[in-house]
Amino acid sequence: MSGCCTGGWTTSQAPRAHDAQGRGEGRLGPDSFCDTVEHLLGMPHVTVERWEAVRDAVDLHRRGLDFADAVHWACSRGCERFLTFGDRRLARRARRLGLAPEIVLAR
Repeated sequence: MSGCCTGGWTTSQAPRAHDAQGRGEGRLGPDSFCDTVEHLLGMPHVTVERWEAVRDAVDLHRRGLDFADAVHWACSRGCERFLTFGDRRLARRARRLGLAPEIVLAR
């Protein structure tokens, strides 16, 4: 996500989400984070690369996926599989949500 405007947010200033265990530097919970990102997506003076993927990632984050994982998955939609190295929790959540492409653990 990138902001392009005078007085706008840059990536380093944007709110950060907590992961499922409450870790993270930000102070917003998932719902507040998603509301903020959706607000930014609707601002005419903010430019977001691949905004459709970011919008999909916001929806997946609301449904329990870590936001960074959701962005990576949303950007991989044209792929046959999404390969992860040892993130079993991501693979389980993706299966539960019925995501395609399938998230596969590397062996």
